[in-house]
Amino acid sequence: YYHYSRYFIVISNDIVRNRGFIMKRLLALILVLSLLSFGSYSLGANNNINNVIVLMYHHILPKKDMVGPWKNNSAVLALEDFQKQMMYLYENGYTILTLKDFKDYIYEDKPIPSNSVLITFDDGYKSNFEYAYPILKKYNFKATIFLISSQIQNYYEKFDPKKLQFCSIVELETCSDVFTYGNHTYNLHRKDGETNLPYMKFKSYEDIKNDITISESILSKYIDIDTKALAYPYGVYTDTSQQILKEKDYKLAFLTAKGKVTKVTNPYYIRRYGISDNENFYSLF
Repeated sequence: YYHYSRYFIVISNDIVRNRGFIMKRLLALILVLSLLSFGSYSLGANNNINNVIVLMYHHILPKKDMVGPWKNNSAVLALEDFQKQMMYLYENGYTILTLKDFKDYIYEDKPIPSNSVLITFDDGYKSNFEYAYPILKKYNFKATIFLISSQIQNYYEKFDPKKLQFCSIVELETCSDVFTYGNHTYNLHRKDGETNLPYMKFKSYEDIKNDITISESILSKYIDIDTKALAYPYGVYTDTSQQILKEKDYKLAFLTAKGKVTKVTNPYYIRRYGISDNENFYSLF
């Protein structure tokens, strides 16, 4: 700026008298600066073309069963809405990534389409297998369920919409053509009775590491060792929990905070969009 100021001030008298000459030069300079500014903006926009939307679901029930504790519950999505959302993604040509696709995008710069979506579920509710599984399979979509390993049932139980049921070993195995699985800890998905703080917020290094190790041993049969992933209970994390995940060779860790994912996203702080109704789903696309 100083260079141009000096250029226009320290000039000969005959040019000063020629106002038309000066105005032409000023207009030319403004035009050049405007073009440079527009070019920088365009390049910046193109850099974000491959953002990934990560969806987060929990419990799914038909609208007729959304009564009592399930009514107006942000963790429960109507089955009818889930059907429409998956149909929307299919009919509009969105690419549904596997967990491995997503990991390769973050770590290995693997090219992905600009309309990529990752579908995740937290906790491991039986409704995911009862309702979400057949819909996902219909559209050839893949999804990841982050399992609270202490809640996995040894025996199959008939689905009851009035209860909060967790998946069984049988369902984990029979639905593995659609679902991949991640860790949601063994016993850390809890809050302190007095302070209401999530366990992940205040438990010691040893407690957190032992819990994740126990959970791993239970889930080892179902988790891809090259794509180890964890969803933080309640989305709460600390420097300690991140350190433990790195030590145990986890590749990805997911939050509950909103935000899209890019190549430069910290793989231990991956944001997701919690879906509780159609309004907050369609606003993303």
